[in-house]
Amino acid sequence: MDDESTLIVNGSTGEVITTLGEGDRLRVIREGSLKAYSKMKTVSGRYDIHKGDSFVKVYNQPISELLKEDLSAVEMKLIFSAIACSNKFGSGELTYINYIKVSAEALFDMANVSRNHGYNALSRLIKKGVLAKVKVNKKIVYFGNPFIFSKGNEVEANVLDLFKDTKWAYFNKEAR
Repeated sequence: MDDESTLIVNGSTGEVITTLGEGDRLRVIREGSLKAYSKMKTVSGRYDIHKGDSFVKVYNQPISELLKEDLSAVEMKLIFSAIACSNKFGSGELTYINYIKVSAEALFDMANVSRNHGYNALSRLIKKGVLAKVKVNKKIVYFGNPFIFSKGNEVEANVLDLFKDTKWAYFNKEAR
């Protein structure tokens, strides 16, 4: 052992635990900090602050353009409710986490808006191509525009067809 080494020694036993060489650095991390960080830290050294929670992609260009639209507060609330109901990978269908279809009334309840205001705002969002209303097996199903927000990287072709002629598809050159 050369004279320039730094020793880490057990204070109780005097045993040398390790030796730090030239260029080595030492950082003390307290047990309480370790416990807190171990719950969040990932292998890459980044922190997963929503561990276990699912997420939806919201695309920068379309959402920036959407913000330039003359949207009412009710429309904004319904957009956020729709994003919260984007649970199925690749489908754009608005569902609960258990994949049960979300009704218009459920979106209104989630957004905390009246039925009257909700239906008017929903109609405007459908006209703007942000959402779509489709009858499937005699039931109404709502879809979010995957060019604006989506769950996952891929989208079913029939869902893309619902929104391919909207201004939001313009931001995705492959869809044109």
